Amino acid sequence: MGAKDRLGQKHIEAFHEIKRLFFPRWDLRGQWRVRHQTPGGHARLGGGRCYSESKLILLSEVSMEKEELWCLIIHEICHSSISGHGKRWKARMRKAAERAKMLGFERLGEKLLKNIDGYNADWNEIKGDWIHGFPTAVYGKIEDILLDCPDITYTILVKYLARELCLSPKEFRKKYKRARKVFDDAKKEMTEWRHPIKNSLLKS
Repeated sequence: MGAKDRLGQKHIEAFHEIKRLFFPRWDLRGQWRVRHQTPGGHARLGGGRCYSESKLILLSEVSMEKEELWCLIIHEICHSSISGHGKRWKARMRKAAERAKMLGFERLGEKLLKNIDGYNADWNEIKGDWIHGFPTAVYGKIEDILLDCPDITYTILVKYLARELCLSPKEFRKKYKRARKVFDDAKKEMTEWRHPIKNSLLKS
């Protein structure tokens, strides 16, 4: 087995161990895959990418310490149904950090919390990202608003965000085509968070 194959196997083993320890109810059908790729492609140097539609996590080919690799994989799994690095993503990461410390992985827990801190941009910075064409920031804001106002309707949400971005609701929908899906996915996940016992009974 060559060095590249050994590294790929290391990523796969870490991915399955993290699923077992941190996300036991996620990907119950085993549809998600992890794959490593040479930096310069879709994966960044020492980083990763999460593709929800194809259920694929791409990791760069760079070797790293166990805590760093685990932190990266957890980071990307937390993106599996969440766009951007808003409140919902941060909440998932904090839960993972708490879980890490409970399991005795103190260094991993600290790395996860430090990773969250790197995305603590204020609203004005995020709004600037929108104006300069970063739809991920818009989708992250949708999730943040739902956390604060879980009963908000999609129509009212679009009107609010369109006004903030100096767009008409029609222009907003045309520019941010994934907004509805992000809204629906966030609503569904929030319902599961708010009623975990009821949902577990329905699935059993």
